[in-house]
Order: sequence, then C-alpha cells, then structure tokens
Amino acid sequence: MLKSKLLLAPIAGVVATSIGAIFYAFQGSKDGKYRTKIPTYKKIYDQVKDHRKEKGDDGLYLVDPNNREWWIKRGKEFKKFYEGDWQDFRDKCFSEVKSKELDWHNILGESANYYSDAEYITGVGSVDFVTLCVEKEVKSS
Repeated sequence: MLKSKLLLAPIAGVVATSIGAIFYAFQGSKDGKYRTKIPTYKKIYDQVKDHRKEKGDDGLYLVDPNNREWWIKRGKEFKKFYEGDWQDFRDKCFSEVKSKELDWHNILGESANYYSDAEYITGVGSVDFVTLCVEKEVKSS
C-alpha cells in the first residue's frame, strides 16, 4: 500500500506537467498565428501612414501593430464590440482597415468618426469597427 502511494505522487506530477505543457502549446500556437501576421499588419500600417502623410488635416491613423500596450488597452476598452482577446481585436482592426482602403479618405479624414472611449458609443450595432481601431492625429502648425 505504501509503495503504491509513493508511485502516485510522481505520476500526479507528470500528469500536471503534461496538462500545463498542452495548455502552453495551445497558447503558443495562437501567439504564433498572430506573429506571422505582423508583416501584413506592418504593411497596412505603412500604407495608411503614407496615405495620411500628404493630408493637411488632423485625421486618424493606425497605431503601430507592435505597440502591445496600446492594443491591449484599446482591446479592453472596446471589448463589447468583438470576441476574443486583444490580438483578435488587433487582427480584426487591420482586416477592417484594409478592406476599406478605397474609402480611407473618408474613414481616416478630419471629419471621420473617432471614439476615445467606449462610453461615447450609443449603439453597438451602429458603429463602423474601423472607428475603434484608430487614434486622433494632431499635426503641429
């Protein structure tokens, strides 16, 4: 009886370690999925930056995809508008912005909608998702 109890402790440790490793592997695979998308995000970010460069107004811009702090904070602020974590939010933002490339002059211009906080949004269904993904640009005179 004592021998079987002594064997159970190491087995329980192995099982717990295995479960932890499996959990980590699944988390790592999600991070890897988004890591491979960073070059695409960066390309879209650069395209938006180039688009806004020649504008004389204070429009909207995309935040660098590598600015984790901003994306985490923004993702938490607008959590009710998407499913997933901050990386899902960032992914959806870059997809939405790219899909509306032909309308960037409207959705990124000075008169475009912008929300600094979720509290300013009155209806969840009436919001263009792109307005959640951008920051206000202030050009110095």
